[in-house]
Amino acid sequence: MTVDATRTSRPRRYELSTPAEFANGEIARYVAALDELSERHFDLIADLPAAVLDFLPNGAPSTIAMITGHLAQGEAFWISRLTGRALAPEAARELTTARTSRPSPCDAGALIQLCRRVRQGHTTPALAAVSDAHTRIADGERVLTPVGVLMHLVWHWTYHNGQTGLICMQAGYDYDWSFHPRLVGFV
Repeated sequence: MTVDATRTSRPRRYELSTPAEFANGEIARYVAALDELSERHFDLIADLPAAVLDFLPNGAPSTIAMITGHLAQGEAFWISRLTGRALAPEAARELTTARTSRPSPCDAGALIQLCRRVRQGHTTPALAAVSDAHTRIADGERVLTPVGVLMHLVWHWTYHNGQTGLICMQAGYDYDWSFHPRLVGFV
């Protein structure tokens, strides 16, 4: 499959604004980092045609659409384990469908909206009131902390963004990774 498309990406600037509604600034900064990582993922997939979203390279376990569903499902899972707050059943069903269906029933816009609904309707409200970023929470044989879970989610989004970029290239769809002249961090 060859798709001849090169476009300019969302420039890497990283001027992250921490949400004011959070009880803990450290948690707010992690959520701001997750927001940036997810927006980068959305920029990467926003205009992908269905053929690229559903492209499965030889030996790969997942398509880009499946990876995007997996990112949202993983985030919902870990935030639920951490906070005890369950995802709405309808949203959980949509995530499972997005994660496992091939071809995907969702276009890029629907996948992006699904991820945003998890972040805005589940992750952010569940974490906004958490005041101790290092409180230990028993989860079966695991011990979780808000920072531990959030660091895992930062790693998870980063890892799968790279994987998505590679699958795009394997599908013949290039993406112009770019930098903004300023790299300044949190504002």
